[in-house]
Amino acid sequence: MLEHLWPEHFGSAGRNVALPNPEWFDRHDMHFLRDIDMVWAKTRNGASIYRQLNCATHYVGFASDDRYDPGTPRERTFLHLAGGSRTKGTRHTMNVWAAHPEWPMLTVLQDPSEATAAPVAANITHRIGYLSSARPDEYAQLRQLQNSHVFHLCLSETDAWGHYLVEALGVGAITLTTDAPPMNELVTADRGLLVPYASSGRMALATTYQFDEKQFVASVQQALSLSDADTRKISAAAREWFQENQRTFVSRVGAAVQAALA
Repeated sequence: MLEHLWPEHFGSAGRNVALPNPEWFDRHDMHFLRDIDMVWAKTRNGASIYRQLNCATHYVGFASDDRYDPGTPRERTFLHLAGGSRTKGTRHTMNVWAAHPEWPMLTVLQDPSEATAAPVAANITHRIGYLSSARPDEYAQLRQLQNSHVFHLCLSETDAWGHYLVEALGVGAITLTTDAPPMNELVTADRGLLVPYASSGRMALATTYQFDEKQFVASVQQALSLSDADTRKISAAAREWFQENQRTFVSRVGAAVQAALA
């Protein structure tokens, strides 16, 4: 059962497995958690949350679409794929960027459902729209965006299903993310840049983290100062991790199926 629990279907199978997002796991889900045979966790942070609730838990992780295109020219500009999420630190990111007109262009792609008035700055391109991976022309645009920007800003408050983080690693981007779980589980210091957080909160079962503005400024300056050699090294490490994660995903799911049957 993906994300939520549906008790009307509990009798449909010999084993019931939950594949939840802790930040969306509500009171209704908690009430029926005792009737679930096993939780499959998308992150190790998520696994620890459900183990603390005495659930039989198996880490499966997840795989993401491989958007890598080595033929796309890279520019030392920044991309933030906000999508329709409310937990990616989008407004906070844009406000800090607008206060630094000396920084290069930041492109923000945001779903109309979540887009609100944004700071107007010469170095921010705020694209309001949705590019569907199911439409070849839109998928090509999205892939071009992801590959053409050397730096990706992924300053999530929480992220149990971090496709935009993993896709950034997959295209070999230099990914800046919040130095807190589970973001720093996916992006580590050898394959990205970590921004310390200033405060934390709660969202259902997840802890949320708001990045520290001064530390973010320092991380952007660090990114801009990276040599071409350092950039290539981090990019290669990111791509290598992505490929290994893709290779091992099926075996992780297979092991989880065997554990659930046992």
